[in-house]
Amino acid sequence: MTQAPEEASAQAGTRRGSVAKLAASSYLGTALGLLTGPLVARALGPEGRGEYAAVMSYSALLVLVFGIGFGQTMNYAQLTLKWDREVVLATAVRFALWLTPFALVAAGVVMWLGLLPPDANWALAVSALLIPMSILQQCSFNLLVGMGDLKAVALLQLSPVLFSAVGVVVLFPFGLLTIASFLALSVVGGVLNFALALRLLGVRPRGARSPLQLMGFGLRAFPGGLSHLANSQLDQLLVAPVLGTRDLGIYAAAVTVAGIPLGLAQALGARSVRDNAAPEGGLDPRRTELSIRRVAVAVAALAAGLACVVPWLVPLLYGEPFRDSAPLAMVLLLGTVANGIYGVAGASLTIAGRPGVQSWAQIGGVVVTGVGLVVLLPTIGVMGAAITSVVAYWTRLALVIVALRREGVRDVRPRWADVVGFVRLLLDRLRLRALADRLRRGSRTSPAAADDEVSARG
Repeated sequence: MTQAPEEASAQAGTRRGSVAKLAASSYLGTALGLLTGPLVARALGPEGRGEYAAVMSYSALLVLVFGIGFGQTMNYAQLTLKWDREVVLATAVRFALWLTPFALVAAGVVMWLGLLPPDANWALAVSALLIPMSILQQCSFNLLVGMGDLKAVALLQLSPVLFSAVGVVVLFPFGLLTIASFLALSVVGGVLNFALALRLLGVRPRGARSPLQLMGFGLRAFPGGLSHLANSQLDQLLVAPVLGTRDLGIYAAAVTVAGIPLGLAQALGARSVRDNAAPEGGLDPRRTELSIRRVAVAVAALAAGLACVVPWLVPLLYGEPFRDSAPLAMVLLLGTVANGIYGVAGASLTIAGRPGVQSWAQIGGVVVTGVGLVVLLPTIGVMGAAITSVVAYWTRLALVIVALRREGVRDVRPRWADVVGFVRLLLDRLRLRALADRLRRGSRTSPAAADDEVSARG
């Protein structure tokens, strides 16, 4: 049977939406977080905020362990094996059903171990029960990214944040915002998010194949995912048992503030999955160099601007009990720059057919994280966790950049022309076209800048 043009296009992938719109949705979510995060922190206090952060960290660990990298197989099945999208989705549903009995056992084990204070332990058990749903959400999201449908990705990224924000704003004035109610919002938001994902994918799951056909690929990606989680959340996983949930609450607020510049980096990384690929296949080194330099300038500029206002912004938003979060956030912003660049650099290695390098880079970061936390956490407390995270992020990025050099990607150090290009883009977005045109004419006096502009158009 001949496919309709729109159906064929959907199977091959699409480029709906733009980096700017995806970044805008990410920053709308960030703005909502800046509205609701302080409300949650004020309602729960440092202790309760720490308990909630611990629940979310351990929950993410459970999802990753039980998922064994299956979420990363979606685009392998869709783009490499050429499975129909409904078959890929149905296979993901079957995998989630396989996990259900194990999730029930995990919930029981969590309750038995008593990993957290009693008030938070039951919340972690509920999170364990939701493991299958969480993995289905990951699979749906990755399918949309592989399709290149950034408009759908933006909607899927924003919907749970918007739902949670509405719930927080409604509950806070009545004093009903607790760990239980906030977790309930997350659960309902997750279910609605998966329903939205099915609608955006435009297909129903059918024709499922055995998940074992994809699990081999997932297992190869699993060490990288586990190492990524360790790099991003091992500090929070250890702060609670070593220092207590109050210190974790202070640290979690700092992590949230320091992550604000990553919205733009994630949008650029999502677009680079397709844009850095050469027409004949493989990686285009020149476009990759330009992508890395641009994201470096963008994230560094946003991080520097945020660092200037953090000392008064954090107490204003979160309240005096969270004042100690400000210096932690300023240190963590140094790691945010490396994190943003890594998103594009790591995606480029996948295009080059070297996903294993990311696993080794992540493992290198984990080694630094483990050693740093053991040495610094007991001696200088949460500041030791912040310093360790920064060093680990830059170590991970350095390993990836070295690997990219072997693929011909060498010119990744930002130049003045890249700074001018970022400012010009910002002025364009602010509708200050006259200033942008003046910068454009000035930047053309540089041969390197002219080459970059030709590359960008290409």
